[in-house]
Order: sequence, then structure tokens, then C-alpha cells
Amino acid sequence: MTLRFGMQTAVQPRYPLRRALKLIVIGVVGGLLTTYVGYLLFLIWDQTAAVQSQVCCTTPADWGAEYQDVVLSSHGETLKGWYVPSPNDGLAGSGAVVILLHSGGIHRMGVEREARVLWAEGFNVLLYDRRAHGDSTGDVNSGGWRDVEDIPAVLDFLRQQSDVDRERIGVFGASIGGQVALRAAAMFPEIKAVVADGPSLCGLRDHLPISQAPGIYRGWRFLSWLAAPVFELRLGMREPPSVVDVIAEISPRPILLITTDELETKVVRRYFEFAKEPKTLWQIPETGHGGGFAARPEEYAQRLVSFFSEAL
Repeated sequence: MTLRFGMQTAVQPRYPLRRALKLIVIGVVGGLLTTYVGYLLFLIWDQTAAVQSQVCCTTPADWGAEYQDVVLSSHGETLKGWYVPSPNDGLAGSGAVVILLHSGGIHRMGVEREARVLWAEGFNVLLYDRRAHGDSTGDVNSGGWRDVEDIPAVLDFLRQQSDVDRERIGVFGASIGGQVALRAAAMFPEIKAVVADGPSLCGLRDHLPISQAPGIYRGWRFLSWLAAPVFELRLGMREPPSVVDVIAEISPRPILLITTDELETKVVRRYFEFAKEPKTLWQIPETGHGGGFAARPEEYAQRLVSFFSEAL
């Protein structure tokens, strides 16, 4: 047997190093992008999930009030709430009524304190669970986008009440409820006065301009820009007009905007600048979003009653 010896030829790698690095970078970037998109989709589905829960554990009867259970039908949804007529004229005089819209993730009890204060001063009050909240139906929480569609059903109900003066209808809203209140007032002239406590963002134009936004807020603004098309697909509707696009249409009906800490005030002050007279901005800087009533209960109640008494 003959053995042959010779120079061994080095085996060339199948892929050049540069190509391998490219594939690694593409894999890492693709993985991060997939993770980001997945997180975005999870966030949108989580934020739009219905938040129905049983309304408990008190009713207007605990105020000493006689009230009516309300069931409203609107665009295939059933909205449940309470209509509470005031037994006395108080500061309100006869026939004035205030619709109260709660914030996200809760139900009508989120505005129970405000309703009770107004009722005690002679206002009729209507508070109900917004769609996909509390005892109301709805598969998707639209973040206020669709809630304005339900206001005609609310107004129709009030028109049928013999103790309601159609020329003396006001609305109070907290957070998302405040955003809905402002957009509804711009659309429906039957609403004669608006109080919005910490009104939330609606459309992309409601975001602070980059030059005015703090660093962490800029990231949220960018995330909202990416999420908007997915949000539209999820809700089956186009983004409605932003608050800044419609708030001027409320004039000459009066607006009271309530705000708390520095960041919230930046957003709400922008709404205030787009609004026309008559308008009032009240800041409660020592507390955060939704904490105004707890921080200054007596002043809050007095301002709420005085505003609606003068406006209606």
C-alpha cells in the first residue's frame, strides 16, 4: 500500500465573516422589532379590554335620595345608570341637570362624590356606566373614542323627564370622561356648560409638541403615533377629531378646566389655549391626576356648584 503525503488545503468557511455578522445583526434587530410589535399589540389589546364590574356598594338611596334606574340603548349597546332628581331648588333653581362621566377603568361610582354635591345643591344628576364599563355592555373599551356616540341617547332620556329644563343641561367629566365631555359639548349645542377634570388625550394632535414635551413624554408620543393605526383597526373606526380641533366650538358656552400636577397642566393648558371665552383654568398643584376633590374637598365642591349655578 502506497501512502501519499502532500500539502493540506485549508477548508474555506461556508459564509464569509462579514455575511455572518450581517445575519446576526438582522436576527437581533428582527427579534427586537418582533418583541416591540408584540408588546405594542399586547398593550393595545390590554388598554381596549372591557372593564365591566358590578356597581357597588352604595346607591343614591344612601344619600337620602329617591332615584331611578336608567337603561339606555345606543348603537347596539345597553348603558346602565341612575337618574337622581333633586328634591329642592337649592342654588340650582328648578330644572337644571348635570350629566356625569367617569374616568377609565371604573364605573359610575367614580363620580359619586361630584354627583352627591350637585344633587344636594338642587341639581338633578344623571350618572351612568360608559360602554364596556360597570354594568353597561360593550366588548371594547374605546378610550372615549366611541363614547360621544352615546350622548344622543342620554339627551333623549333627559328630554323625556318632566323635571328637566332642556335649556339647562351641563356635563362634568373626569379624565377620559372629561375628554368625552369636551368633545360632546362641541358636537351637541344642547349641552350648555362643561367641567372637565384632567381631561385625557383623544387624538394625536392632542399630544404636546416635541419642543414642550418632557423626555419620557416624547417616548409616549412616539408610541402613540405607532399605535394609532392599530388602534383604529381594533376599534373599527377612524380616529375622531382631537380635543384641540373642536374645543373652540363650545364657545360661547362656558368651560371650566381642572388640572393638577405639572405634566397634566401642560396638556390641559394647551386645551385652554385652544378654547375660546368664556373659559376658566383651575390648578390644584399639590396632587396628581384625579386627586383634586380629595385634596381640596370644600373648595372643589364650592367651585363645582358655583360654576354650574352661574352657567345654567
